[in-house]
Amino acid sequence: MMALQFLPAPHIPRAFETLFERATTDATRRLVDYISRQWVHGGSFEPSDWSVFRQDVRTNNDLEGYHNRLNGKAGSGVGFYRLVPHLRQESEMVRLLVGGSNLHRITTTRSAKVQKFLVSLWDKYEAREFSEFLAKGGQAYGVMLD
Repeated sequence: MMALQFLPAPHIPRAFETLFERATTDATRRLVDYISRQWVHGGSFEPSDWSVFRQDVRTNNDLEGYHNRLNGKAGSGVGFYRLVPHLRQESEMVRLLVGGSNLHRITTTRSAKVQKFLVSLWDKYEAREFSEFLAKGGQAYGVMLD
């Protein structure tokens, strides 16, 4: 079940049904029933909302870095009228960086390893090596990859 989000969204319901049929204990049946209602068959979300098939690994580090930089310049808890000049400076800097194509993401070694691991899994999936994809898919974020 931990690999479902790495499947293409249209393939998730069928893969989930296979897992659903294998639920043998009462606790497992309750879990898959909840996931079915809330995540797979449109209770709160559709698979297209949470499928990350062929998407780059994303973290909130960029946003946290931006907030830390802004807090460093303007101070935390600063009033609106003191914040506006700092936001204007930031917008000017972004305009210059975008105009000069000077933007890049800083990726940690761990994120790069996870991304490489996921790309190899997606390649296996597209090569129809399903059992290896499912066996290793749930490990993408759960263990340190070497």
